[in-house]
Amino acid sequence: MRNFSMSVAILALSISGMVFGASTEFTYQGQLRQDTLPANGSYDLKFALFDAATSGNQISSTLSLPNVTVTNGLFTVSLDYGVKAFSGADRWLEVQVQPAGGASYTTLTPRQKLTATPYALALPNLRTEASQNGPTFLSANVIGGASVNTVGANVTGVVIAGGGATNGFPQTINANYSVIGGGYSNTVGVNGGNSTIAGGIGHSANSTGVTIGGGQSNTGSGSLATIGGGQSNTASGANSTVPGGFSNTASGTSSFAAGYRAKAANNGSFVWGDSTNADVTSTANDQFVVRAAGGVILNAAAGTTHSVNATNAVVVPVGTQFRDNTVIAWGHVAASGAITDAFNIASVVKNSAGNYTVTMASPVSGAAYVPVATPMFVGVSQPTTAATMRFATVQQLLSNTTFNVFINSGTFAATDNDFTFIVMGR
Repeated sequence: MRNFSMSVAILALSISGMVFGASTEFTYQGQLRQDTLPANGSYDLKFALFDAATSGNQISSTLSLPNVTVTNGLFTVSLDYGVKAFSGADRWLEVQVQPAGGASYTTLTPRQKLTATPYALALPNLRTEASQNGPTFLSANVIGGASVNTVGANVTGVVIAGGGATNGFPQTINANYSVIGGGYSNTVGVNGGNSTIAGGIGHSANSTGVTIGGGQSNTGSGSLATIGGGQSNTASGANSTVPGGFSNTASGTSSFAAGYRAKAANNGSFVWGDSTNADVTSTANDQFVVRAAGGVILNAAAGTTHSVNATNAVVVPVGTQFRDNTVIAWGHVAASGAITDAFNIASVVKNSAGNYTVTMASPVSGAAYVPVATPMFVGVSQPTTAATMRFATVQQLLSNTTFNVFINSGTFAATDNDFTFIVMGR
């Protein structure tokens, strides 16, 4: 009956995953005694890695090393448990020994705790994993934060900078070249390659190139979608954006949703919702929708000008959001019927002496508009007789785009004359 014991074990870890091409092997040096004396000769050794000093779970497979040379009790072996063995949690090595070619192994007790070098203690739970995609990719994974943070099989080039919690809130990356900065319970799905979750709680990135800045329970499932923050927001359209807010959805391609319960359901749509507890939804592509129960105010600072001036070259459809007391057209017409200056006017036709038809470029909903015309005295002194007097009458036609202007003298003679007009309406 032989008695074996193991004493002073030294762990020398290679720099696994930190340098391209480095292996996951580490060197283990130990001292073996047989019947209290330093052992000499060849021995068969088995090494099993565990997560506890007694009982616990075995990590990876048992390594069997036959015919290990022991000289004056000392031996050196190289062990390799693969890229997943060392996650930052404590590990213990269980050793079994028999003389080379023997019939049975003796399990040495206690298990040997593997200890880190002092500098490694400055980065608790930070670990690297070599590329798992073979020679095609040589980008290591860097995993920090809680020991439960994980990287999926065959995933490479990812970073989990921190966060996570051991009580059931891991950070998980399942796609190449993605990043989770912090927080907990954040996940990059298998289709979320090149995605970034900066922080926050319970986010999911499930398509290529998704960016989530923070907040809680936000989901990016459209390629290159962006969510700045907020809560329970979804960007499912390609290139869609939700900057923040609550329960907003940007499902159209290149759509934008913000505020509260805004739903940008169409391509190119922009939807903003106020605090009203109801959805506000786009209904057509390239639509701008705003729900603002307190009203809408457009206010330019003093001394500034708009970048686009209202001219007849700019066709402005009359909207349904800003309708009351709105100037929808204006113009200056020469006596010949020529337009010399105008806004939102398609044409002016001189029908006969003092008789003009004005057609607006954009129809007015429900024909709810009010045109007003005024004669202009160009190069003429103040009227002194009825014959030199001019006045204008407007005839609103049964159309939502046209009206007539009649110019008469003080004696009611139809007379050509310059005039200006303005159209108010809704």
